Parts: sequence; structure tokens; C-alpha cells
Amino acid sequence: MTRSRRLFLFLLYDLLFLPVARAEPAQPPSSPSSSIAVVDIEYIHDHAKEMASIREQVENLRAAYQEEIATLERQLREERQFLDGDRGTLSSEEREVRERTFESKEEHLRQLVRRLKTQLERALESAKEEFLKHFQSVVSQIARTHHLSLVVIKSAAPYASEECDITRQVLERLDATAQPITLSPTKEEKVEKSSP
Repeated sequence: MTRSRRLFLFLLYDLLFLPVARAEPAQPPSSPSSSIAVVDIEYIHDHAKEMASIREQVENLRAAYQEEIATLERQLREERQFLDGDRGTLSSEEREVRERTFESKEEHLRQLVRRLKTQLERALESAKEEFLKHFQSVVSQIARTHHLSLVVIKSAAPYASEECDITRQVLERLDATAQPITLSPTKEEKVEKSSP
């Protein structure tokens, strides 16, 4: 199970394994008949439209970051080749200065990689938190409609009959009321390419 999946399940556990406030609906509930229901959060994670959009955006950002990093790495390799080619023409002081500059750019690139990774993780976490708010709202609406006093994670229940499972209802309402969730990471500075 990936780190993002574990974080998602952990947050959902905190949200769901709590009593749902009862409310008096206008009409009596049709289903499920029990006052306790279960929801399959892994199924929701894999099939909800908003989560599919989040995953697609993550992959697009990751690909863009990888391309940017690969370009900067190629630039540094070219600069290294240039430095090595001038080994016999540079004075020791000139070479020392250029080596320090090159090492500084290498460290800058390493820092950029770490920042981009953290940036992507934070953007993903923020998007999932937004989805979880929507998810909790939908679960609460269904719980009130069906007089449910408790909704629990399906995997946490040793047994649950099909009539207690509201996963399909939750997914249908989530998709019907889906709103755009956009990952918007902050633009990071780039490593400048040096002139030969």
C-alpha cells in the first residue's frame, strides 16, 4: 500500500469511525434498514471521479518535474564535460572557482529535487483533504436520510450484510456532486545554466 493510500485511509478512519448526528428526515428511510452502515473506502479511493482527477494531475505534475530535473541534470553533465575538457588550459585558481560554482549548482539541483518532492506531496495532501470534506458531507447526508447513527469502515467490521453497505450510494452521490479539485503547487526556482 502506497504512502498516499495509507494517509488517505488514516484520514478517512478518523472521519468515519465516529457517530453520525441523527436528524429527522421528511420521509422514512427505504434502505438500508439498520441504524449502522459500512462504506468501502478503498473502493471509493479507486473509483471516485474526483480521486481519478487527482491521480491524473499528480502523474502529470510528476512527469513535468521529472522532465525539468532531467534537463537540469543534462546541463550539469555538459558543464562537467566542459570543465574536464579545459583541465589543461585553466589555472588552478580558475579551476577551483569553476569547481566551486559547479558544486554549488549540483547542491542547488539536489535541493530543488527535494523541494519539488515536498511540493507535490503537500499539493496531493491538500487535494485529498478537500476530497475528504466532500466525502464526509456526502456520508452525513446519506446517514441522515436513512436514520443511521453510525457509519464505519467496511474493512473494520468483522461482518456486514450487503444491506448495510452504502458504498454505492456514497460513490454515486460523490460523482453526481463532484467539483473540480486542482493541485496548485507553488512554482519553484530553476537552476540557471552557466555559459561555457
